[in-house]
Amino acid sequence: MALDVQPITGMPAKAAARLCNFVTGRSDLLNGHIQFLDSQVQPIIQTLPGAWVDLFGFASRLGNANSNQTLSENRIGSVRNRIAGYAPAINFQQYKGLGEAESGPDESDDSGYWRAVEVYVYAYKPPPPRPRPKRPKTPKLNTKFKLKMHANLNASVIAAADFSIFQIWDEAAGLCSYYTYWAGGVSGGLIPGAWLSATLPGDWNEFSVSKPMAVNKFAGPTRFSTAGGGPWSKNYVNFMGLPPGTQTIPNPLPIETGFTVGIGAGSSVGTLQLELLATRDGLLPFKGP
Repeated sequence: MALDVQPITGMPAKAAARLCNFVTGRSDLLNGHIQFLDSQVQPIIQTLPGAWVDLFGFASRLGNANSNQTLSENRIGSVRNRIAGYAPAINFQQYKGLGEAESGPDESDDSGYWRAVEVYVYAYKPPPPRPRPKRPKTPKLNTKFKLKMHANLNASVIAAADFSIFQIWDEAAGLCSYYTYWAGGVSGGLIPGAWLSATLPGDWNEFSVSKPMAVNKFAGPTRFSTAGGGPWSKNYVNFMGLPPGTQTIPNPLPIETGFTVGIGAGSSVGTLQLELLATRDGLLPFKGP
């Protein structure tokens, strides 16, 4: 468990510390917090009338984000009220409750490090506040997606060649990924004598996966099968590189595509390669419903 008071070094402050281990869900000061404020902060405030104070409140990632925001602000309030009693007027440059926005990934909250308030006391008005670090964002996880084929060229006589452009959209997360599919190898055409086809952009196909995953995780080994021509074609995608225990529903996944020029058929195994992530515009203009 972290100490109740952790000194912060490397700052141009007369006193700087992180007051940790606030009781989960509460904002009451601990004895260690009060001892630090009375012994380290109070003398500075009373001897330096121009002193300035910064306060930043935190909460762990347990519980509701809105409640954690309020909790971090209440913890700041407890510290601020204690300091305000040291002198008739205190220069508080800023006091911000940051909630769980900057807390780490430790959901267990055993350390108490994120149930805290940072205190900085400067002799005079300090320089502009330092930029607050941001927690890296990770792609959101979902089970429902939309898929669109933007183009396909398939050739199969004895040696097969296949190229496609796919777009997969996580509508709830507002994220899109563009993929290219490349395949080559031996193929026995599904229709005798049919060996070449080109497919135009199609509509969106809604589908689900068996476990939550990110929209950038569809890359890897993939089988693509197509047969037919004009508006009458059958197409199936089998994503074989999904995270362990995850598959599309159904599997393989039937998809509707655009008009197929020519009559062709083939089944190829290739690689789905991620080309662009986290944007609605990229290789081709995004046009969702």
